[in-house]
Amino acid sequence: LDPKNAVRLGQLGISLSLIRNYALADEMFAHSIGLIPDQEDSYIERTANLWRWNADIDRAAAVIAAAPTQGNQRIVLAWYFQDLFSGHPESAMQRIMSASWDVYAVQEGYYPRELLIYWCLERMGEKSADYLVRELERSNTPELGRFLYALGIR
Repeated sequence: LDPKNAVRLGQLGISLSLIRNYALADEMFAHSIGLIPDQEDSYIERTANLWRWNADIDRAAAVIAAAPTQGNQRIVLAWYFQDLFSGHPESAMQRIMSASWDVYAVQEGYYPRELLIYWCLERMGEKSADYLVRELERSNTPELGRFLYALGIR
């Protein structure tokens, strides 16, 4: 194993995490990030390792925040799960609703927006979920003035 090959170290970290050697996996991810700090994969995998290892959501949030790109699908999805695991489904919902993708295609699979919304609603209290559904329905029918302005008619 080449200790300067960040991709191989990241892959080794994934393998170690899958066999539940979380401490060594964390070291591999940290080393991989140190070698190539602008590659997002190791940040995301390290975050997932921290969630599986000891549910260290504070450290996981710090790792995601340090990722070089914050606007792509995988990072947004990592923040989404971070919010859910932290007990903030409203924040997770806001992330998904403000993003422009209908389907989140990541290495682990495809996540339709509706499924991600359902997971948020499932974790919310009944009143919060009802309010959110009403607001989503209301947002689908814009006010006439805003609609005309969006069309460029003033």
